[in-house]
Amino acid sequence: MMPANVLRAIFPRTEAPPVQSGQARLRRWPRFPAAAWIGFSIVLLLAIMASLGPLVAGDPDKQVLRDRLLPPVFFGGSWEHPLGTDQLGRDQLARVVAGCRVTLMLSLAVTLASLAIGTGLGLLGGLVPGRVDRAIGFLVDVQIALPVVVVAIAASALFTPGFLLVFLVLLSTGWVAYQRVVRMQTRSLNRAQFVEASRSIGADERWIVRRHLLPNLSGTVAVLATQQMAEVILFEAALSYLGLGMPADAITWGRMVSDGRETMLNAWWVSVAPGAFIVLAVLGFNLIGEWFGTRRPGGLS
Repeated sequence: MMPANVLRAIFPRTEAPPVQSGQARLRRWPRFPAAAWIGFSIVLLLAIMASLGPLVAGDPDKQVLRDRLLPPVFFGGSWEHPLGTDQLGRDQLARVVAGCRVTLMLSLAVTLASLAIGTGLGLLGGLVPGRVDRAIGFLVDVQIALPVVVVAIAASALFTPGFLLVFLVLLSTGWVAYQRVVRMQTRSLNRAQFVEASRSIGADERWIVRRHLLPNLSGTVAVLATQQMAEVILFEAALSYLGLGMPADAITWGRMVSDGRETMLNAWWVSVAPGAFIVLAVLGFNLIGEWFGTRRPGGLS
């Protein structure tokens, strides 16, 4: 007969895992700070407004001159125009919703394109030193030397204003931050022990990029992306306010603020309503970026 300790070593005793209470199971969910909840709520609200708002808000270009410069609902107005009307009797809520769609589409397009170009060039510069890295660095220096407003003025004078023009202007400088940060971190990670160990057992560069570099860069890239979403909103509003980029008939938050300058003293809501949504959108993306920045560098969990 085998000793009891040998039997226990060969056939270890297994026990069913303890049943967790509902409160214990809830504690396993990731904890979000209040600021992150506010940021995600704001961005979700804007996304819903951009996707479903035009079906509810109505026609943003409909003019009713007898209803011109009506105040918002809580300042003597009615629920028919919750945010009031502008100089031509157009509903402010409908125009804010239309501007939200343009702004979010532009921000998302510029951010995704900048992320792809900047991250790719950053990985290339970090992994291939020498002429390739110096050529990319020279291109980065040229882009940094050109302010966005100067590029927008030149582009507006040479090409037809439109969504594509603003997209290309913001993209021309938006990828630089990704390239510089990703290049710096790639060079640091490329000398890490776990990367050297992978190379010693025969891993190729594509495998190392996919399994080691990109997961460790994801947190930093997420922070840059949320910050750029907020920056694009501000840049687009500034360019539209100056009359650059977007055509005159396009509805954007910056152009709405510009249109309300003449009536700022007696109809402040024409400029304040779109301006408040600009502040709200920038706040939401910055709060999300701040939460991403507090996560551990190797991931987002």
